[in-house]
Amino acid sequence: MYAPNASYKPILLVDFDDRESTVEGYSFYYDSYEVIMSSYNETLLISYIFGKDLTVKKTIKPSNKTVDIILNSTNPFYYKIVIRGRNYTHVNGYPILFSSGYTLILKDIRNLDLVFNVKGVGEGRCKLSFSTPVKATIIRESRDLTSMIVEFHDKNLSIRVEGYIEGVRVSLLSYIASNIINHRLAQILLPIIAFIVTTLGWLLWMRI
Repeated sequence: MYAPNASYKPILLVDFDDRESTVEGYSFYYDSYEVIMSSYNETLLISYIFGKDLTVKKTIKPSNKTVDIILNSTNPFYYKIVIRGRNYTHVNGYPILFSSGYTLILKDIRNLDLVFNVKGVGEGRCKLSFSTPVKATIIRESRDLTSMIVEFHDKNLSIRVEGYIEGVRVSLLSYIASNIINHRLAQILLPIIAFIVTTLGWLLWMRI
């Protein structure tokens, strides 16, 4: 997500961690012996194969304002989905204290409403909507990093992710500066700079 007040680099809403996420205790990243990926119409399909009777299919459907993540399995299994984010200040109205290790447990919920604040950029909200009630454990890992462990036992779960940010007002000078250092502009300038440096080096070599 980009802030509306300046073209900063994208702000990360949430990060789904396949390394720490598990089904029946098996890590999606480390313990699946085969992962099959395909895509169509901007929809990503991922099949995690753990064994003969344990396969999980993940579907990721982005749209203009939301991203839907859908988990499907042939039988009900116990899932722990680990989600991480930065700069969160509140979850479902509860303040997330800055002390490392702070833990908040929310049971039988269908939504996680997260408030985050990025210094110099603005305040935003991220909402996770679940198709079935889940247990969520929120842990403050460090001053700016928060982990959310979502637990449920079912065959299917869909998670809708949506968010927005209300940018703070910035001066024209700050806006111009942000565009100069913005990574998108840098992607354009780097080849030009490389060409200039190469040309100068060649001219210097010719003089030698």
